[in-house]
Amino acid sequence: MEQVPISLPAAILPSVSGVLSAGCTSQFVRIQPNNLSSIVSAESGEVSASTTVPTIIAFPSVPIEFTVPSGSSKNVFIDTSKSTIQFRVRYEVSTASTANYTIASHLQSSAHSWFERLQEKVNGMVTDDQTGWDVACNSDLNWAYNVADRDSNVLSLGLRGESPTIDSANMTQGHLIPAWTKATAGAISTGSNYFSYAIPFKSAMLGVDAKSMFPIGRAGKVDFTLYPPNVAPVTILSTAAGGTGAKFKVTIDQIYAEFFYLTLDEQSASLLPSPDRPWSMSGVTHRVGNGQLPAASGAISVQVPLRVKSARSLSTRFVDSVQDTTGSVNGKYDSKCPLVTAMSYYLAGQKRVPNVPHSTQFSLANVFNHTLQAYYDGGMDRLKSKCGMAQDGFATYIKTATAPTSANGFDQALITATSSTLYYSICGFEFAEDLRLASTSNFLNGTDLTSSNSYLELNQTASHPSNIQYLTFIAKADIIYVIMPNGNIEVRV
Repeated sequence: MEQVPISLPAAILPSVSGVLSAGCTSQFVRIQPNNLSSIVSAESGEVSASTTVPTIIAFPSVPIEFTVPSGSSKNVFIDTSKSTIQFRVRYEVSTASTANYTIASHLQSSAHSWFERLQEKVNGMVTDDQTGWDVACNSDLNWAYNVADRDSNVLSLGLRGESPTIDSANMTQGHLIPAWTKATAGAISTGSNYFSYAIPFKSAMLGVDAKSMFPIGRAGKVDFTLYPPNVAPVTILSTAAGGTGAKFKVTIDQIYAEFFYLTLDEQSASLLPSPDRPWSMSGVTHRVGNGQLPAASGAISVQVPLRVKSARSLSTRFVDSVQDTTGSVNGKYDSKCPLVTAMSYYLAGQKRVPNVPHSTQFSLANVFNHTLQAYYDGGMDRLKSKCGMAQDGFATYIKTATAPTSANGFDQALITATSSTLYYSICGFEFAEDLRLASTSNFLNGTDLTSSNSYLELNQTASHPSNIQYLTFIAKADIIYVIMPNGNIEVRV
């Protein structure tokens, strides 16, 4: 047999893989919003007396606008792996109560939930617009962070850490809000808690979803806008007996974006293409759409309202239309498992994924396995994937007209039609599929969802939902930016 040629390991080759010359410099640059320094909610109504329906606090969805400095030369770059959004939230008891409350409250999901949309512009032209940014961030935290990762980022992300008394009791909810919490019945005095956050900036151009540094010195005027939600992302459950109720306010201030700038000297810059030539870079963005699942049994088809050229993955979340402890008490973050004998996607009139539909009645573990594969970006080996999703957070069924029992043959023995009694354990079920043509990190080998309509197809059991379910579809998509010599950016997604 002819001998196969071999190569040498990089560790013994007589060269370095890359080096910057000594004249290069780098620094963190902190950017303040152009249009405001803080956002203050109106005072809420009296905190309602309910152990099942959470109190709602309206919040002004005022856009927060930023302009990103371009630097002093064409050879300035942003190291996107270090991009963050920093801010502080004041959780205030603005009016004391005479009612004797037993009350508890948590931030929903993570600090990302304070921003539901991200829009980016270059020279006034929109380069990316991610609605549902908060939900996409929540899914990435659930499926791309293991327990150790989550616990090490509790302070910066506003997460609830692993229980100090119960091993591996990882909660998928945000942190406790002490000022709004009272374990034993009593009046609530005025006071505040301040929580500061530093969240990864999930952007395919300027942030952690980019696959390379961004040449900010070669681009034109770069702006981005964050949009807060119109309802504060907190869950408040309480009981009260007589008297005047407490009232709450929320303030966001100390808002900054922080980017890490690298400036090349002439020696290093000489290795780059001329500024007179286009510059290309890529990343991964999200597209989020919505649908509804009727409270009915049998075969149901729901259109997926997403159009992308290269979808790396597609997932669906199921949220009960009723926000209470027997529905989805944590709102859009509380996604529960549907009772189905078959569930799959029919994509662009071309193929069914998976080709053998899932059953949450008999093979819930396989649904979990496919979701892991969809969120693991380096291959199909589920053992290498990072996931902090607790089992009971995934295998919680939606509220049904006929409560399922183990005698019905439903899987996993976690047969509950309600949220956990620990309401801070957000349910995180997702039906997700990897849509890349091969299990690699190669670019632009995702599925084309632009040629025709796509559908979620499922067959619900007789124990169908007792309420309409709100569906959220999330597609992770490849995106390419081409920075032109005049500073404009052309986008392919």
